[in-house]
Amino acid sequence: MTRFFITICVLSSLCLAVACGEPASEPIELDEENQNTEEPREPRDYDGPIGGDRPVTAEFPDDYDVEGNHPLLIQLHGFGSNAFQTRAFFETGAEARARGVVILTPEGTTNNDGEQFWNATEMCCDWGNSGVDDVAYLTGLIEEAVEKYAVDPERVFFMGLSNGGFMSHRMACERGDLVRGIVSFNGASFNDAQACDPDHPVEIIHIHATDDDIVPYDGHNWLPSAQEVVERWVDWNECDPEAVMEGRIDLAYNIEGDETVIESWQNCVDGGAVQFWTMEGAPHVPYPLNDFGPTIFDVLLAD
Repeated sequence: MTRFFITICVLSSLCLAVACGEPASEPIELDEENQNTEEPREPRDYDGPIGGDRPVTAEFPDDYDVEGNHPLLIQLHGFGSNAFQTRAFFETGAEARARGVVILTPEGTTNNDGEQFWNATEMCCDWGNSGVDDVAYLTGLIEEAVEKYAVDPERVFFMGLSNGGFMSHRMACERGDLVRGIVSFNGASFNDAQACDPDHPVEIIHIHATDDDIVPYDGHNWLPSAQEVVERWVDWNECDPEAVMEGRIDLAYNIEGDETVIESWQNCVDGGAVQFWTMEGAPHVPYPLNDFGPTIFDVLLAD
């Protein structure tokens, strides 16, 4: 992948108290309030950076409630890019603030040429063989966010462009226990399907441009096609094999008409919905996007 620059489960147990001695002559009735054993979350009023020696500062929504459970979206940049450009590309900030979503946009590590990357798959993009464990880093980021911020551990999403899309798929493959869903934008997954062995269903939205000359839509001898990546998740999430046409939308601002075709698959396991968005005639970085924030949050927050 080449550089691009754009302006751009705390398990709760029910404890039964058993008294010794003679049984009560009449059953004890509990009102609804006493039957509720779920304890409220402690306030999370920390709003500083997290991530240790790779710190990231959160963006909080307008209605942020330190005793609440806000969705968490983690945005991942492409190869050679950075958090600033990624925020500019996706432009989810205003919509997240309005919809109660906390956003983290972390930085990858830097290779010997000064280019930032995520170590996602064998082909993308740790070409200097640094061996950095980005799965561990992002896992720690989720766990720290759940501990310190008022985020819902059941609604953690990843969204990545290019190399960040690869990394989002990697997190779905290996940390489906922590990740509710991903949006991969012109990314891909392992060339060998067996390298991904998900043990939890994950919601998948795979977006790919047909004229992508960096991560080809039709794949390569070292890269699965966009269709193959999606079909793997259809199989893993036990969906019906036939896609359903959902319609077309105008996602690319500089392409006339409704260029993006949306397909979905039905009867997937709970939490395993799959969608495939094909951007006809769009390039690898179709900047600017057209109302992407509202469009993607409509899907991610539908449940």
